[in-house]
Amino acid sequence: RRMTPVYYGDGEEILAALRQLWPQREFSWDERTQNLVGLTLQSEWPDVEAFVRSRDLPNFQVKGILGSAEAIMVLVEYRGVTTLVKQGEALNGWTLGSVDGNLVEFTQGERMFRVGMGR
Repeated sequence: RRMTPVYYGDGEEILAALRQLWPQREFSWDERTQNLVGLTLQSEWPDVEAFVRSRDLPNFQVKGILGSAEAIMVLVEYRGVTTLVKQGEALNGWTLGSVDGNLVEFTQGERMFRVGMGR
């Protein structure tokens, strides 16, 4: 058995996707530790971890985009809390990058995702 953490995403949703991709393997979600647990071949585990990492994204909901001559700010809801984030600032470890119309980009190191307003 091997474990990989889920920091931002929905563990149950990722678990369901893993079970579809690897139906011959056993996976479970440990709510207490926030880890996905799998019984796979050792050679398969790096692919499982890469898949989990690709799906382990926060479900940010963009509620509004505000702009002025000095800064662009985005109103973001995450886990029931709404926060005003300035471009270049971070929310839960994800930095607000570019804003293009209603499309907002968040980055974390080499990782990036985009979310539209109203998602």
